[in-house]
Amino acid sequence: MNVLGIESTAHTLGIGIKIQDKLINVLDTYKKEYIPRELAEHHAKLFPELLKNALDLANIYLDDIDLIAVSQGPGIGAPLSVGVGIANYLGSKLNIPVIGVNHGYAHIKIVEYTNARSGDLALYISGGNTMIIRTKDLKIIGETLDMGIGNMLDKAARKIGLNNAAELEKLALEAKEYIRLPYTVKGMNVTFAGIYTYFVNNIEYYNKEDLAYSLFHTSYSMLLETLARAAFAYNAKSIIICGGVAQSVILNKMLDKFANQYDLLLLRTDNMYNRDNGAMIAVLGEYLYQHGYRSKYPLEAIPDYRVSDSLKYYFTL
Repeated sequence: MNVLGIESTAHTLGIGIKIQDKLINVLDTYKKEYIPRELAEHHAKLFPELLKNALDLANIYLDDIDLIAVSQGPGIGAPLSVGVGIANYLGSKLNIPVIGVNHGYAHIKIVEYTNARSGDLALYISGGNTMIIRTKDLKIIGETLDMGIGNMLDKAARKIGLNNAAELEKLALEAKEYIRLPYTVKGMNVTFAGIYTYFVNNIEYYNKEDLAYSLFHTSYSMLLETLARAAFAYNAKSIIICGGVAQSVILNKMLDKFANQYDLLLLRTDNMYNRDNGAMIAVLGEYLYQHGYRSKYPLEAIPDYRVSDSLKYYFTL
């Protein structure tokens, strides 16, 4: 089966093609401020070019596609609707099935796919999402109570004139001193509003490198405390680490120490699959389709699509 995957939930337009065990991944990321209309225009404008590039890399024609998978949410309504609308159009044009998938579940599934095994829990950390998920039933057992960790780090970066969290991390790696910052953990949940506000209000009083270093280490420590508590409560032995923030160098060093301390197996994947991408959508779409799940056509965007509702919007054969 040849599966086309479409990802357009936020700033990245991703086109993925899965042919047997071969994955093709082509994407383009909007790098300016996130204005929904401009994100949608970016995705609509670049879709034909990215689709052609993906088909060329896969060495197939559009008519060779057997199934279209598209991220239905969660995400920003305008760009999300572009991807869903294109999927509906292509499905009708090619007379092939279209299946919608949950973006967060796709992040989990691509790690399982590339590791050829499942995990007991998943730490899903991205721009708008920060969750600990029991993978066998996709139950959310811990999450942020306010902003996602990725969005918090991106906002902090922009407050000191940088573009994103990746640039902020490079600055943090030049630090010389740790600064004590607010630390808020509530059971297996976290909040980032306090630490973000402290960061913003103290930019002029501290060395920026030290402040950035402390922001990363404190917020990641909050995550690892909740993850340790979840692993103990649910007797977990293996944990999937997924989402855009899973690319963080600082986080991965902390995770290595964490895994050794608690004797846990961490399942991770290449950074090309940690960031938003179409290949993960294709992988999950094929998995669901082969297990009898079907989407009602035409599909609609679901901006508030919770991971725990991943299997809610299907009918089964």
